[in-house]
Amino acid sequence: MKQLIAKVVRLVVTTSTAFSIALAFVSSANANSSAVEVRIGESVLYGEAYGSVLAFKGIPYAASPEGQNRWMAPQPVTYDGDIDASRYGAQCPQRTDQITSEDCLFINVFTSAKNDSNTAIEPKPVLVWIHGGGYVGGSGNLDMRAVSHWLSQDVVVVSFNYRLGVLGIFAHPTLDASQGANFSVLDMVAALKWVKSHISVFGGDPKNVTIAGGSAGGMAVQMLMVAPQSASLFHHAISQSGYGAWPLPRTNNLKPLPQSLNAQEYAQVLASRVVSKAASAVTAEDLINVSASQWVEAVEGFHLPVADGVILPDEPGVVFMQGRQHDVPYMSGGNSYDGSVYPWSGVPAARLIELAGDEAPGIKGVYQLSALPDGNGYQSLPYQHVFGDMRYVLAGSVTTEAMQNKRSQGYRYFFDVTRSGESGAHHGAEVNALFSPSSLPGVQYMQRYWLQFIKYGNPNAAGLPEWEPVDASGANWMVFTVSGAAQVPHIRGDKLKLLNKAYKARLSPLVR
Repeated sequence: MKQLIAKVVRLVVTTSTAFSIALAFVSSANANSSAVEVRIGESVLYGEAYGSVLAFKGIPYAASPEGQNRWMAPQPVTYDGDIDASRYGAQCPQRTDQITSEDCLFINVFTSAKNDSNTAIEPKPVLVWIHGGGYVGGSGNLDMRAVSHWLSQDVVVVSFNYRLGVLGIFAHPTLDASQGANFSVLDMVAALKWVKSHISVFGGDPKNVTIAGGSAGGMAVQMLMVAPQSASLFHHAISQSGYGAWPLPRTNNLKPLPQSLNAQEYAQVLASRVVSKAASAVTAEDLINVSASQWVEAVEGFHLPVADGVILPDEPGVVFMQGRQHDVPYMSGGNSYDGSVYPWSGVPAARLIELAGDEAPGIKGVYQLSALPDGNGYQSLPYQHVFGDMRYVLAGSVTTEAMQNKRSQGYRYFFDVTRSGESGAHHGAEVNALFSPSSLPGVQYMQRYWLQFIKYGNPNAAGLPEWEPVDASGANWMVFTVSGAAQVPHIRGDKLKLLNKAYKARLSPLVR
């Protein structure tokens, strides 16, 4: 399989808690990369080494979810031969010019080597990064420069693909409701189980796994914090601009909530766009016969997870407030201009006013919202700001505050590192900062806090301003700016207070 590669690095497992790396170099025509091998069971994975970076890409962590496996929990995969892990696998179906396929459940592992082959290396903390993309796009294909930054901190990095759009989240009445509707989340669970079983081979510590993600990846972290299936699969969690307080479609398994869609009815609307039959006549076979590309086109704007009562006992914010989330150290927050993504959301301005409920007059006042603008308000800066705070910042606020229900601490941040003239830190800015070297003090502080949290479940360390967890009064935010980091009791003044009041009023039937 790799006969043409003349330079080989072989990972040799010595114990379950440490490994050594034997380097066997011979001449190579390619000075930029070389082959690297690791054995899992009877199979050999052939990855690539870039200097001290060892990359294993495109490893199947579950069987292909095609055909009859569509809208099923991920099925086990058997390694019955050697695996080329030198390149990323296909991305899950989405609107992109990259190669996509329903056969897309691949995981990637990045670790580092030391040149001393006789030195046993202590197992390293593991960062499992979950990509964003509104559940309609994205992949686990990480930039090698970003990976190198974290490997230099003695962290093993893992990323993976999960099913997107209708293929990943679907509550159609013809499907088996007993397995839930969030197949994307079940993919994430399967990937975490793979990490637990195999990460020690790559030098990672299966007892020190941090899940983290931004936007839809941040929402994924919040969902994994409440999904029963993910219990004991991770030890720390970082949700960056997640939206666990946003109303989700709800199945008939759950009590209806004001301002929430019925998930089964919404699934039928999506199906009507691709199946030319009356809704009552559509069968599961009809749905399977629709091509992946047609299902991609059926979704307009972002796609939402479903509160199905099986994988998601309820909306993540609800479960947090009920004290039923997993008891692990948790960090979350948002950005000062998370609403920069509003034009792609598909959420009209009228929906924002609806979600404000009885607090709409006050919210209109503090955000200086005018009458509903033309074009659904997507280009209106005030509506972008209310969307960003309502969808992302609020979720970080209420979920970290709810960690008062647990022994583990909740840490809350607000990212406001901006250039002159910007309207704030745009959606995804803190993800870029996390994975990029920077001379900005605020970004450097952020990276150091995240590293401490990944390693120990507590962001504090000598030389850093004290970051206190959210207290019983709901106070404490660590605010990152260009010049540094400082803790403050509250942010956004009356804006967040009113959003929080409107949110809890909507949940009053479930949370007292």
